[in-house]
Amino acid sequence: MNSRLTPGGRQSWDLDGFRYVRYWVGWGGRVLRDFQPSILQTFSTTATNAVGIWTAATAHRLGAKWVDTVLGLVKLESEYGYSHRPQSFLFERQRLRGSDCTVFPSAFARQAASEALEKPLRKADQVIPLGIGDEWFDHGTWDSPATRRSPEPRLDVVSVGVIAPHKGQDILLDAFKRANVAGRIRFVGPERDHHYGARLRGMAGNLGSSKTVEYTGFLTQAQTIDELKHANVFALLSRFDVFPSAVVEAMALGHAPIVTRSVGVSELVADGTSGYIVEDGDADAVANILEEIAANPEAHRLKGDRARALARELRWPIIAQRYAAIYRDLVRAAS
Repeated sequence: MNSRLTPGGRQSWDLDGFRYVRYWVGWGGRVLRDFQPSILQTFSTTATNAVGIWTAATAHRLGAKWVDTVLGLVKLESEYGYSHRPQSFLFERQRLRGSDCTVFPSAFARQAASEALEKPLRKADQVIPLGIGDEWFDHGTWDSPATRRSPEPRLDVVSVGVIAPHKGQDILLDAFKRANVAGRIRFVGPERDHHYGARLRGMAGNLGSSKTVEYTGFLTQAQTIDELKHANVFALLSRFDVFPSAVVEAMALGHAPIVTRSVGVSELVADGTSGYIVEDGDADAVANILEEIAANPEAHRLKGDRARALARELRWPIIAQRYAAIYRDLVRAAS
């Protein structure tokens, strides 16, 4: 479990005499028939098709156990402006009911799912943070003269995530405008909501001459690492997010992230010690943090060092052991 899967990807391993398959998105029926695994582990973003109905039926018919990791929640994301197909909520509900074990990446996500879907928490359901690969640690940190694009106290802010209302890029722009700092923001991610994108560009046009905003679109892993290395601030101010992996990846590259309390990853950030936690929508608080970083970059670097140490505990070899324990328990229970 040391690599990030691409959409439609599948990988198979043998563990303690049984086979398990990791599968990213889509219908797992064919995967089950091809590999005949004891465990099917799926990773999905919010459900958009009947995957939960068919995967559960196929897995049980073939004698496999299905472990599903939740990466998004349709109902709550929809409430914050992210567009989903009308039937997606029904498929998501079925998905969480059909799996033998649901893994949530944060306690925040587990509780949110229970409340939104009116689904009581099951004893079998687990909380395991998403892991990251060692490659995020193999390129050093942003705190290197060779990778700095501009002299301090200019801020080079990067935010990684799909351009959509629930990711809160407008909050960051509002804070950037209010802050008495110079610099730029680079938004990394695909634009999923063009009306929201147009609103962001309108806001960016009123920042003043010392501040700029750039959009990179979707980048490869290597390109994203390069962006993170050439920035001195990372911020993701989502209105709702079960666990943005981009935050942990930024921590691995030495960033002390600015995040809202409305994201699951905030559970891993010690406010003021390894990062900064603000209340949802509090642009004034973010503006104050940006000014604080510009005024005392050395303190910001030290927070980043602590964040990198925390991120090391979320490498895939460590997280994989927690999944392996689930697999063993499920197989033993079935035998």
